[in-house]
Amino acid sequence: MINKFAKARKLMGETLLKDKTLYIAYQSNIAMLLHDEQDRNNNTPIDYKDYDNRNGIGKKIINLIFS
Repeated sequence: MINKFAKARKLMGETLLKDKTLYIAYQSNIAMLLHDEQDRNNNTPIDYKDYDNRNGIGKKIINLIFS
């Protein structure tokens, strides 16, 4: 049996695939978040191998999508 969160993720994925405008909006917002993070890093590449950087950005992406 699928839990409520899994159902919601499935619905969100299906909706994004059907609604190209919504998909592009999410894609653009995530891309901009990554761009802004690099700007905060004095325009140097972000060290994704660094645990804190990687998880901090992951948290921001989750908040962007689900908040």
